[in-house]
Amino acid sequence: MSHPHQFLLKELQIEINNLTPTAPQEIKEEAQDILNNLKQNEEVGEQEIHEAMVEIGKKSYPHRHAFEDMKEEVEAESLTDIALDQIDDKLREKIKQKINEDQTIHALIEKPEFEDEFNAQENIKIEKAIIDAKSEQKQRLAEKIKQQESKYTELVEKYQNQRKKIEDVINQIEQLAKESEKWAQEIKDEVANYREGWSVVENDPQIEEVEKKLEYWQAKVRD
Repeated sequence: MSHPHQFLLKELQIEINNLTPTAPQEIKEEAQDILNNLKQNEEVGEQEIHEAMVEIGKKSYPHRHAFEDMKEEVEAESLTDIALDQIDDKLREKIKQKINEDQTIHALIEKPEFEDEFNAQENIKIEKAIIDAKSEQKQRLAEKIKQQESKYTELVEKYQNQRKKIEDVINQIEQLAKESEKWAQEIKDEVANYREGWSVVENDPQIEEVEKKLEYWQAKVRD
């Protein structure tokens, strides 16, 4: 019998599988344990699943952003080259004949004539090679980043502090709901949306946005 919230749990599993490769193993294992427990409890509700997504998103936040920052500094191996390495010789040669040196494999599949030049089986092979290459590229980047451990650790600490700052500002916004009956519900709804933003399947709350929102509500509530 399938879980009543199978779709949500499947979505969470995909996100866990795609956690940044530089995240510590204990974070990945803890996330998987949380998901496994949810799967085993058919009475679990959507709210509990969303809370789990938020918890995993918060814990992975510093590592996701540290990885993105360092990714800009570390020379990545070409996605096209990695993809081509995973394709058989005959199809690889055909692809090379269709793209110029400065073109990517993405540019090739986006051409209007792509489906006319490559049959359905070749198309599937190319799409799979691109998906696999993206995963491989992230792993190779992670290995290079790990060679600069002190820099990475410094960035993780930076984003841990930023996460705490964002949470503090959201808490300050929430406190303003107690000062105004008129605006209380709207403030609470916005706070709930910001907290939901920590979810591993959503976009993280941004420090600039929550700070501006705090100023906005301070002026409105205390006017």
